[in-house]
Amino acid sequence: MKKTEAWARALAETINHYAQTIIDDVLFKTSDRDALLTDTPVYLYYKVLENYRDFRKTGLKDKQDLFEFYFTKFFGLDTRKPLDKRAFFDELYKPNHKTYKGVLDELRYISSSIERSFASKLLHIIDRSFPIFDKRIKFIFGEIDKGNVSKMCTYLHNVYDVYQYLIKNSLLRNGKDLALDLFDKHYAYLLNDLCLDESIVITEEKKIDFFLWAITMIPLEVTYDNYPEAWTDINELEIPYPKRYIENPEKDITLYIDSLVNRKYIKEYNQEIDFYFNRFV
Repeated sequence: MKKTEAWARALAETINHYAQTIIDDVLFKTSDRDALLTDTPVYLYYKVLENYRDFRKTGLKDKQDLFEFYFTKFFGLDTRKPLDKRAFFDELYKPNHKTYKGVLDELRYISSSIERSFASKLLHIIDRSFPIFDKRIKFIFGEIDKGNVSKMCTYLHNVYDVYQYLIKNSLLRNGKDLALDLFDKHYAYLLNDLCLDESIVITEEKKIDFFLWAITMIPLEVTYDNYPEAWTDINELEIPYPKRYIENPEKDITLYIDSLVNRKYIKEYNQEIDFYFNRFV
């Protein structure tokens, strides 16, 4: 639990610090006057949920087509060429969906590879609390052995535990200006401005996923708490003046988060934990 708490508190500190930037520049694009609300990630995800609900309720072909169109666009299904799109959706529509491991096994028959990411995306549509695994989430929590299904299941289970700790301890909410408060405020604006259905609810887990996904797209300021040890000696960085940034979070955010967890939180518990790759298993 202490390991989960350390990760959750480090992520909460980072997410809350950059929440407004993420809202403005990535999720709702309010900082871009030329951006359309209908081009934002949150709107596309809304359309995935809306059309999946309508298709499951009515069985109408046009609703199915719309759901598959928005799912493909939002989750990038067309980019996964070995995966047969029709077979993937047929698998999603099967009743009584089971476990992550079960879906991995089913998708392996379709694509002859281990579909770690799309197995999680399939299950997420059925159970919105299930965490999504993709390359950007991997940047946060580190790589995992692609061929080891058991470790992959453990990895996502631990990611889920971090999400639940964030939610149950209200680390991203204070009823005013923390990350999830800001998200809800802007989501309400989006629903109102586009006259959308207010009954389409985005889960707390998916909101967290949005922030973790988006944080790999913005520059992150380096401080004494989070500078990556792998870069250089602290005395050479002259932190915090002048300010230094991770300009390529996709490459360095794993080191950034690791360093914050290790320096500011893990040391409180006097634990020595290897945070570089496979640290959850």
